[in-house]
Amino acid sequence: MSAQKAVELGFADGILYTDGASEPADARAVPAYAFSRLAVQMKADAAMRRLFDLAREQRAANNLKLQLELIKLREVREEDES
Repeated sequence: MSAQKAVELGFADGILYTDGASEPADARAVPAYAFSRLAVQMKADAAMRRLFDLAREQRAANNLKLQLELIKLREVREEDES
């Protein structure tokens, strides 16, 4: 991934160095690749954290639903025993 592509995809805010005409193409590509790799890893980490947060929230909501169902079943059982 080039630095320009990283900016286009939102993995980077901008390009630090654009004046590298005197350097070989390979020397210019390595820092851009390393930078975009870090950006991708950071985005993936943030996405996974959001996923785990959503899963925790969903589990908590499901636990509340299950507790409510248990309370309802206990009330029905107590009514039947009376």
